[in-house]
Amino acid sequence: MNIKCGNYRIQYELELNWQIDILEKEKTFDRVELAKRIAAARKAEKESNQAIGSQLSWEGLVAPLPGSHQPVHDLFNTDSDELDMENQDQLVDQLPDIKRFVHVDLAAGRPSVEYLKEFFKVLKDIGASGIFLEWEQTFPYGGEISFLSSPERSYSRSELDEILKSAQENKLEVIPLIDVCTNAEFATKHKSELKISPTCFMDFHPLSEDTNKFVRTLLSEILQAHPLSSWIHIGCGLFKSISRNILAKEIHARNTTTTGVYLDYIEDVGKTIKVLAPNVRALVWDDTLRNVNNEVLIGHKAPDYFDVVIKNERFGGYLDARATLKLLNFHGKIFEGIWIATSFKCGQDVLDPLPDVKRNAAQAEELFQAAKNAPEYANIIGFVLTGKSRYTHFAAMCSLLPISLPSLVTSFKTTIRRAFTTSVLWESSRELGFQGQIPTVNRPRPQAVVPGNFPGSEIWRSTQLLENVKGKIHSFLEGPNYNSFFNKHLVKTGRVSYFRLETIVKELKSLTSELKNIKDTLVVELLKIYNDHVVNEWIVEQIQKEEKQLEEKTSATSNYLAKMNKEL
Repeated sequence: MNIKCGNYRIQYELELNWQIDILEKEKTFDRVELAKRIAAARKAEKESNQAIGSQLSWEGLVAPLPGSHQPVHDLFNTDSDELDMENQDQLVDQLPDIKRFVHVDLAAGRPSVEYLKEFFKVLKDIGASGIFLEWEQTFPYGGEISFLSSPERSYSRSELDEILKSAQENKLEVIPLIDVCTNAEFATKHKSELKISPTCFMDFHPLSEDTNKFVRTLLSEILQAHPLSSWIHIGCGLFKSISRNILAKEIHARNTTTTGVYLDYIEDVGKTIKVLAPNVRALVWDDTLRNVNNEVLIGHKAPDYFDVVIKNERFGGYLDARATLKLLNFHGKIFEGIWIATSFKCGQDVLDPLPDVKRNAAQAEELFQAAKNAPEYANIIGFVLTGKSRYTHFAAMCSLLPISLPSLVTSFKTTIRRAFTTSVLWESSRELGFQGQIPTVNRPRPQAVVPGNFPGSEIWRSTQLLENVKGKIHSFLEGPNYNSFFNKHLVKTGRVSYFRLETIVKELKSLTSELKNIKDTLVVELLKIYNDHVVNEWIVEQIQKEEKQLEEKTSATSNYLAKMNKEL
């Protein structure tokens, strides 16, 4: 159906409104149905509490101290006769019925189409079921929302077709992800009527008719571009504006609650998706849903339209297996399908270019154990390895996709093999062509750099070398070498050693040269995958600080050394 112009657009709007009106009539339950739902909620809560009080399958191996949390990987005896973790023939999929998807966030650090094709081949080789493609402003929007796209940030329509075709050729199911609740800055910065207030525009206004109209158009374009997709992820994690009571007056005027506003909003979005694509199921993050009373949740129509995705990570920390299992019990009796997500990319430090391989694999292990112990009624459809490219639209970029591949493959293998072991690390290392084991710890620096052979491996190698030289720079400037022999007090009192200062200047120039050489190599490799806009942003975020520090210190020491030479 053409919805972009003329009479077809009017006809589409009339048909859509008519179908939504029909669905709206289903919103109010009769008393019998509502009573059944509430009874089911109470029963689920009781069973959940019983399950949480019981011992999980791995906890009998070692009895942890009361009140303490022991990482799952410390609870396994890898010398057990049950499974020799060093025997590759025994490393089979421990949860074969669960799909495994990889989240590719294109919102920032948008890679070239050619690189994505190579990346998809890697995903096929490791056994991925599909990908979540998060578009945000990189989608080639048209018609009345074409203002969301820009030549330097968005793919073209032909490039979009190439990406989807490549995914299909590699037998990867594509699930589009477009947030229609939170992380809305990419749209609200263009359209003031979508904002909640002039200073609060991180969320779409959930009570605005302008928002409803915009979201319908947005979803229509995304769904039409992905005709083979069975799901669409609409985000809707933490509605910050609602939780902070920014809409308190409007909510009170409508005689409802913050929870009611959220559930009504996502229900309306679910109805829109059902009208636009009847065979497509919507997905939402569970950040807000996990805090809703289960009787309220079951008593509402919204869960009928969605599957839920449990986030294993939140605010830099992560849920252990027991906390994730609790959510599986909670959501299992309410939602038809459940997904569990864990991160393979950004860490606690937004600007850290290297993902923490060990930490991410440990999270994946916790996710696996929760799924292994989940009750039968919790229909777990898939795992999702999330790779956000930035925390919000106005935040700096996180680690780039090529740099994150070792972490991705290691975490992926962990979700298959049940535990993060030496065998999993070696298997992942061989998969990516490493001559040794993938480094699992990023600090301290410098470290030995082990070469790999995978798409973008030279970027990974150059970034490792960059982190080494940055470590040497910080150690030299912040340690005793510089400050102990050249500082303002020593200059003021005339107690600067010519010999020491000469040595400091030589070291500063050596570090400057080393940093420049690595930067030049890294830029060349980055430009093979990214456009100038992405490369410039990455260089500013990752290198400019150290460049400026070296420039200032070299200038100060060189000038003072020249002054001392004149006085000799």
